[in-house]
Amino acid sequence: MRHWLGIFVGVLLMAPPLWADDFDFGEDFEDEPSWSFPLRGSLGLGAGYQVGSPKDLVSLEVLSTFVLDWSGSWGRLSGEGDVELNTAHWIEGRDDVAKEYAVVAIPRSLSYSYAFEHVSVEVGQFMTVWSSGDLIPVLDILTAADTTEGFFARPEQYRMGQVGARVDAYLGKQTLSVVWHGWPQMNRVVDGNHPYSLTGGLDFEKKYVWDPSEIAGRWSMQTPGGSVSVMGGQVYDRNPVPEITFLNEMPIPTGEVDYIKYPFVGFSLTQTLSSLLLKTEFSWSWDAMPLGFEEVSLLPRDMLKALVGLDYNHESFGTFMVESVVVYMPKDDLADGQGSRDSEVMTQNAVMWTNQFLNESLAVMVMGILLDGVDNRVVRASIDYKVLDDLIISGQGTVIDFEVASPMSPGAAITGWDRVDLYLKWAWDLGA
Repeated sequence: MRHWLGIFVGVLLMAPPLWADDFDFGEDFEDEPSWSFPLRGSLGLGAGYQVGSPKDLVSLEVLSTFVLDWSGSWGRLSGEGDVELNTAHWIEGRDDVAKEYAVVAIPRSLSYSYAFEHVSVEVGQFMTVWSSGDLIPVLDILTAADTTEGFFARPEQYRMGQVGARVDAYLGKQTLSVVWHGWPQMNRVVDGNHPYSLTGGLDFEKKYVWDPSEIAGRWSMQTPGGSVSVMGGQVYDRNPVPEITFLNEMPIPTGEVDYIKYPFVGFSLTQTLSSLLLKTEFSWSWDAMPLGFEEVSLLPRDMLKALVGLDYNHESFGTFMVESVVVYMPKDDLADGQGSRDSEVMTQNAVMWTNQFLNESLAVMVMGILLDGVDNRVVRASIDYKVLDDLIISGQGTVIDFEVASPMSPGAAITGWDRVDLYLKWAWDLGA
């Protein structure tokens, strides 16, 4: 079981929330009849306890989120950010971790956009999602991810926008989009002795990438009951790659990291059939970085990814989602006569069920993931209850069971991250 680390993080963090309380940043600009303060957000209290190995209090936090959404005839100014105070690091004596992660303030997006008759323009820090997958979005490669909370971040904590510009041109049912990232943002990852570090206790120097060459484009068309799109570009793999040196022919980390840039092409298709939504997408990338649970490869390789998915919505039985991904890496020759790598084929399957009860006051979600067969599995279940319209209490449990060969592999650490969470969130809106 290899090369699934990046996609696996996305599966757990990108599962749709039980209520559609994500913020809408559409392109429809309307004049407001009267001015109101365009700021809303939430204040949350949460606790997370790791019941696996080692048993540990990993989160005892206060999380405040902020959303700016101000629009008028002049365009739209929008943004997201949050401030988190996690006292668990102090309580558990993780003083070195607390210096960097006990109090964290993150601006996740801030952009200005304007829509003309057939063209819209957005500049600043923004998020772009072109994938049709919900559970395993293989084409979601333009936004950066925040993995500092492991697989347990709230949905509003997962994404981070890119700094640049985006232009969308509308021609009837067709849309042509071009995205340019002048300052590519990379995934936020943890190292050292953080509970969710996969570096074996090593600290790596944080690095920014000042490279205005990241660009991607997409053509999409609305079809009767669905859509089709083709895309391509040159983007960064947003996970850091540790740099190594050799001492007596043994690889030794230097403490520094680098990032790999690669070209890609992709295709996406969706189609509705009554209560069913069919989804499929493909991507081919050249010299992208594979990440694994049993090993971390430091050499890029070509990859073909294919996704098929099915969503079914029933008024009484709830919503079912099933998605499967196949990744194929062809045989290739290493540089400098170092031999070759055999071709590899891997699979990942995810299924999720959600439903609401008690006049939509109670929501339940169950999700399962299988990696390369049935020996590597994840089960997550959560329940949300609306105490009031603006007050929600949530509980969540996650069990991770990986069969890995090496006790020093990333998978060996992740399989001990079984965790239970309790969260209370109050939503506020100064413009209401």
